[in-house]
Amino acid sequence: MRDTNSALVWQSFGSPTDTILPGQALATDQRLYSNSKGTIDYSTGDFMLEMQSDGKLVLSAYLFADPGYWLTETQGENRSLVFNDSGFMYIVNSSNVNIYSLTENIATPIEDYYHRATINHHGTFKQFVHHKKEGNWTRVWRPYNDPCIAYSVCGIYGMCTSPDNETVTCNCIPGYTHLDFENVSKGCHPETAMNYCAENSMGNFRVDVVEDADF
Repeated sequence: MRDTNSALVWQSFGSPTDTILPGQALATDQRLYSNSKGTIDYSTGDFMLEMQSDGKLVLSAYLFADPGYWLTETQGENRSLVFNDSGFMYIVNSSNVNIYSLTENIATPIEDYYHRATINHHGTFKQFVHHKKEGNWTRVWRPYNDPCIAYSVCGIYGMCTSPDNETVTCNCIPGYTHLDFENVSKGCHPETAMNYCAENSMGNFRVDVVEDADF
């Protein structure tokens, strides 16, 4: 978009939402936000990818004051995440020198494939490709394997499991149930409302062991 003097006042590449494309960069203090629920709810979700002013590229559950569950050690001023025209992502310094490669050796040439990189509603940043003549979107890169690494991916009192390292299953800790069965990532609440001030109310509690849990 340009003004009456043909000066650029806005462009879509300068205001990304959850996705960047080849030829696009994420400059200092720019962010990508996940949506709330895949292709069902496109409102802003709980997760953010930010090119911080300290030079680190950080994934965080920003609504929970999370400092970050994944980041790059690329401290310094004027860093940018570049998604170049060949489909590779890397971080450059103020001299436009590659100081950290995210993706490399991806055998999907830009001449034959569409590329995109998206932060999904589970908080994972992924690069996808799609053949220009056939097929579906296929993931070719992500920064970590276990999607449950994302902080609070199943909400408060929720527990995340991922047997295939692709899909996310959200369950509640014992004694709790989902706030919203249509969107289980919203977390859980107690199945029974407790009156903590009632006489002998502490007798209504028990301690359960949850195996293989990381809180």
